[in-house]
Amino acid sequence: MRRRRTLSTTLRTSAPGVLPPRGFGRQVAPRAMPQGGYEAQRSAAPTTTFFFMLLVTFLIAFPKGGMKMGNFPLTIGYLTLGLVTFIALPRFLMSLNKLPQNALTAWLLTTPFYFILIATYLYSGVQKDSAALLLMIFASFVFMPAAFLLILAPSAKALEPDKIKWALVFAIRFICIFGIVLFTVKTFTGYTIEVPFLTVNLDDTDVLGSKNNTRGELFKLISTYNNGNIFGVCLGIMLPLYYFLEKKRIFFIIAVVCMVLTLSRTAWIALVLILMAIAWIEGLKPARIAGLGILALVFIAALPLLVEAMGRDSSSFLFDTSLGNRSSQLERFSDFHLEPRAPISNINEMVYASIYSNYGLFGLISFLLFLGGPVLVTMTKRKQSVLNRAAAAGLLIYMIVAMSDGAILLIPVTAIYFFIALFALEMEDDDPGLPDVPPPSQLPAQDRGFRRSRFQAGR
Repeated sequence: MRRRRTLSTTLRTSAPGVLPPRGFGRQVAPRAMPQGGYEAQRSAAPTTTFFFMLLVTFLIAFPKGGMKMGNFPLTIGYLTLGLVTFIALPRFLMSLNKLPQNALTAWLLTTPFYFILIATYLYSGVQKDSAALLLMIFASFVFMPAAFLLILAPSAKALEPDKIKWALVFAIRFICIFGIVLFTVKTFTGYTIEVPFLTVNLDDTDVLGSKNNTRGELFKLISTYNNGNIFGVCLGIMLPLYYFLEKKRIFFIIAVVCMVLTLSRTAWIALVLILMAIAWIEGLKPARIAGLGILALVFIAALPLLVEAMGRDSSSFLFDTSLGNRSSQLERFSDFHLEPRAPISNINEMVYASIYSNYGLFGLISFLLFLGGPVLVTMTKRKQSVLNRAAAAGLLIYMIVAMSDGAILLIPVTAIYFFIALFALEMEDDDPGLPDVPPPSQLPAQDRGFRRSRFQAGR
């Protein structure tokens, strides 16, 4: 009686360094493997992956959860980021001679703005001697890029990427579904769902209505971000990447609806740019273009109804020449100066106008490098996956909408920006490090005996 050939015997008799086809019924060409196989190339660290998943959960799903220390919000997400950064320090110190080049280059591009901030503080101090403002400035512009692009980058190489993608997808699903539920309940009952210390800061309970969230009779969709503009900006950064990670299109459509219901014109502009970016990354495939076009048409048709529900005139609201009472901030460009002239101060909605006013032309140029570094490095590196391009597109869209309302000092904008930057620079699409599939002429001959023996055994 002929013995059935099992997978283990197939592996033992295959040519050295070659894996058999993977998947159920899916014929995949085997890939040539270096000595030691795939596991030797990626030394996955389950503990590191777990902490990164925890970071994704609290940074994206519950960004405002926590309490305040004086005037400074102490959120669980930022505390988790600090903990993960501390845990990653040993790996970073052991990798000093072989730091990931993409992330390192992007971080170096952020450093000119560091020096301008430090020089401004040393020579002029901080406005009103505000310790909370100084802490927010240095947390956003010094700690965030250093944490993600410098210290966490070596650990990102040891992650199990599928689990990180899974955590990101489910975090975005959660904030979108929770946002829709919260918006519906608030609209029809006037009640706001709040879970202190988790979906809302402990000190911000019952004050969400005072955070510029009302639009006439409607209340902006705020999800767990406590503010419609912040939610729209952060979701806009993640949405191009989410499109390519999310396997169920209904959830992407829900995310698009969330962007619309933020009732934020900045989020609406971002949504148009996101749909255009996705169409470009998709390679202008007709079927996908048609689907995205239908979404865009539904969005455009819904705008007048939304504006009417807010009690506003469509043309004056959509084409507001005062830019939501922000046009006066543009006057800061009329005073030409190269260097900082005043103490470190707050950054208003129009990010670039505030940066120019606070730090001069040199400061503005260095700040554009600060934000644009990850995009430049991603788009010029040799191997770009679809996910890398999608993540970079989200960063670029933020850079555009920051002209209107970037909310850059508000939690968790810069943290999410540099997390997605790390994704663009160092996270891989599939099986990172594996070489290309060799041509058929270099593949070993098929073992036809396997099929025969399996057939005969089933008789």
